[in-house]
Amino acid sequence: MSRYPLVVVVMAALAAAGCGSVRPDADAASQTALTFHTALSNGDGSGACAMLAPSTLAQFEKTTKAPCAVEIIEESPPAAGAVSDVRAYGRAAQVRMDADTVFLTTAGGGWKVAAAGCRPQPDEPYDCAIEGP
Repeated sequence: MSRYPLVVVVMAALAAAGCGSVRPDADAASQTALTFHTALSNGDGSGACAMLAPSTLAQFEKTTKAPCAVEIIEESPPAAGAVSDVRAYGRAAQVRMDADTVFLTTAGGGWKVAAAGCRPQPDEPYDCAIEGP
């Protein structure tokens, strides 16, 4: 009896398991966007800032020249409403909501907000109130 077919089956199973662990979790991306907007609507600037990707946080504070926790409430996008679509691709995700589109990236073992308060523009990139470099 040849061991070759068993090796192929085991390798295929391991490859499939590995792919599953790398696959982005769209539900977690959606939850991150909702939690971010909940923090904003509750006036929790520190909580919202903690959800920003490091480069987005740095850019936001550089642009506003003030601590994020104060300015993010002033600059916050309107209430987002319900999630209408989620797309996750590798290390990035897009969460479309009733009144906002949130872009996310993976950082520190989870999803972080890369841009928020984003509106589509005809034939141009999204226009975002909060975004990284």
